[in-house]
Amino acid sequence: MRVFSRDEMVKILNCTDLYVHPAYIELEGIACLETMKCGVPTLVSDSPYSATYDFAADDECIFEDRDARLLARKIDSLLADAAERERIGKKSLASEVKYVDECMTQMDAMIAAVLRKKREQAEA
Repeated sequence: MRVFSRDEMVKILNCTDLYVHPAYIELEGIACLETMKCGVPTLVSDSPYSATYDFAADDECIFEDRDARLLARKIDSLLADAAERERIGKKSLASEVKYVDECMTQMDAMIAAVLRKKREQAEA
Protein backbone atom coordinates (compact mmCIF):
# COMPACT_ATOMS: atom_id res chain seq x y z
CA MET A 1 0.00 0.00 0.00
CA ARG A 2 1.22 3.50 -0.80
CA VAL A 3 0.25 6.78 0.82
CA PHE A 4 0.13 9.72 -1.55
CA SER A 5 1.03 13.29 -0.62
CA ARG A 6 -1.68 15.92 -1.04
CA ASP A 7 0.03 17.22 -4.19
CA GLU A 8 0.16 13.72 -5.69
CA MET A 9 -3.47 13.11 -4.78
CA VAL A 10 -4.55 16.36 -6.45
CA LYS A 11 -2.71 15.32 -9.64
CA ILE A 12 -4.45 11.93 -9.59
CA LEU A 13 -7.88 13.44 -8.92
CA ASN A 14 -7.44 15.95 -11.74
CA CYS A 15 -7.12 12.99 -14.16
CA THR A 16 -10.47 11.60 -13.01
CA ASP A 17 -13.68 11.88 -15.06
CA LEU A 18 -16.02 10.93 -12.23
CA TYR A 19 -15.89 9.99 -8.56
CA VAL A 20 -18.42 7.72 -6.87
CA HIS A 21 -18.71 7.82 -3.08
CA PRO A 22 -21.04 4.91 -2.20
CA ALA A 23 -20.39 4.89 1.56
CA TYR A 24 -23.20 3.53 3.68
CA ILE A 25 -21.63 5.04 6.82
CA GLU A 26 -19.41 8.10 6.51
CA LEU A 27 -18.61 10.61 9.23
CA GLU A 28 -16.59 13.26 7.47
CA GLY A 29 -16.31 12.48 3.74
CA ILE A 30 -12.82 13.91 3.30
CA ALA A 31 -12.14 11.97 0.11
CA CYS A 32 -15.41 13.24 -1.29
CA LEU A 33 -14.57 16.84 -0.41
CA GLU A 34 -11.07 16.60 -1.88
CA THR A 35 -12.50 15.29 -5.13
CA MET A 36 -15.10 18.05 -5.30
CA LYS A 37 -12.39 20.61 -4.67
CA CYS A 38 -10.67 19.39 -7.82
CA GLY A 39 -13.87 19.98 -9.77
CA VAL A 40 -14.50 16.29 -10.37
CA PRO A 41 -18.20 15.40 -10.69
CA THR A 42 -19.06 13.42 -7.59
CA LEU A 43 -21.91 10.97 -7.05
CA VAL A 44 -22.90 10.25 -3.43
CA SER A 45 -25.34 7.83 -1.84
CA ASP A 46 -28.37 9.05 0.07
CA SER A 47 -27.58 6.82 3.04
CA PRO A 48 -29.00 8.32 6.23
CA TYR A 49 -25.72 7.38 7.93
CA SER A 50 -23.47 9.29 5.55
CA ALA A 51 -22.44 12.93 5.90
CA THR A 52 -21.52 13.08 2.22
CA TYR A 53 -25.19 13.30 1.23
CA ASP A 54 -25.03 16.98 2.17
CA PHE A 55 -22.08 17.56 -0.17
CA ALA A 56 -23.92 16.73 -3.41
CA ALA A 57 -23.71 19.52 -5.97
CA ASP A 58 -27.36 18.90 -6.84
CA ASP A 59 -30.01 16.18 -6.80
CA GLU A 60 -28.59 14.59 -9.96
CA CYS A 61 -25.46 13.74 -7.97
CA ILE A 62 -27.32 11.63 -5.43
CA PHE A 63 -28.18 7.98 -5.92
CA GLU A 64 -30.39 5.77 -3.80
CA ASP A 65 -28.33 3.85 -1.28
CA ARG A 66 -27.76 0.22 -2.29
CA ASP A 67 -29.40 0.67 -5.71
CA ALA A 68 -26.68 -0.59 -8.04
CA ARG A 69 -28.83 -0.24 -11.16
CA LEU A 70 -29.61 3.42 -10.54
CA LEU A 71 -25.96 4.09 -9.77
CA ALA A 72 -24.90 2.34 -13.00
CA ARG A 73 -27.37 4.46 -15.01
CA LYS A 74 -26.06 7.67 -13.42
CA ILE A 75 -22.46 6.65 -14.10
CA ASP A 76 -23.21 5.74 -17.73
CA SER A 77 -25.13 8.96 -18.25
CA LEU A 78 -22.36 11.17 -16.85
CA LEU A 79 -19.58 9.35 -18.68
CA ALA A 80 -21.47 9.89 -21.93
CA ASP A 81 -22.10 13.61 -21.31
CA ALA A 82 -18.95 15.72 -21.02
CA ALA A 83 -20.92 18.96 -20.76
CA GLU A 84 -22.91 17.67 -17.77
CA ARG A 85 -19.72 16.45 -16.07
CA GLU A 86 -18.22 19.89 -16.55
CA ARG A 87 -21.34 21.62 -15.18
CA ILE A 88 -21.44 19.44 -12.07
CA GLY A 89 -17.68 19.71 -11.57
CA LYS A 90 -17.81 23.51 -11.67
CA LYS A 91 -20.75 23.57 -9.28
CA SER A 92 -18.94 21.25 -6.88
CA LEU A 93 -15.78 23.30 -7.06
CA ALA A 94 -17.57 26.57 -6.37
CA SER A 95 -19.39 25.25 -3.32
CA GLU A 96 -16.61 23.31 -1.63
CA VAL A 97 -13.31 25.14 -2.10
CA LYS A 98 -13.37 27.23 1.07
CA TYR A 99 -14.61 24.42 3.31
CA VAL A 100 -12.09 21.90 1.98
CA ASP A 101 -9.13 24.26 2.38
CA GLU A 102 -10.02 24.94 6.01
CA CYS A 103 -10.78 21.29 6.73
CA MET A 104 -7.58 19.96 5.17
CA THR A 105 -5.39 22.59 6.83
CA GLN A 106 -6.79 21.59 10.22
CA MET A 107 -6.42 17.89 9.41
CA ASP A 108 -2.80 18.33 8.31
CA ALA A 109 -2.05 20.11 11.60
CA MET A 110 -3.76 17.36 13.60
CA ILE A 111 -1.86 14.58 11.81
CA ALA A 112 1.45 16.42 12.24
CA ALA A 113 0.75 16.81 15.98
CA VAL A 114 -0.06 13.11 16.37
CA LEU A 115 3.08 12.08 14.50
CA ARG A 116 5.21 14.45 16.59
CA LYS A 117 3.76 12.97 19.79
CA LYS A 118 4.37 9.40 18.57
CA ARG A 119 8.00 10.24 17.72
CA GLU A 120 8.49 11.86 21.12
CA GLN A 121 7.04 8.80 22.85
CA ALA A 122 9.28 6.47 20.82
CA GLU A 123 12.36 8.51 21.70
CA ALA A 124 11.54 8.62 25.43
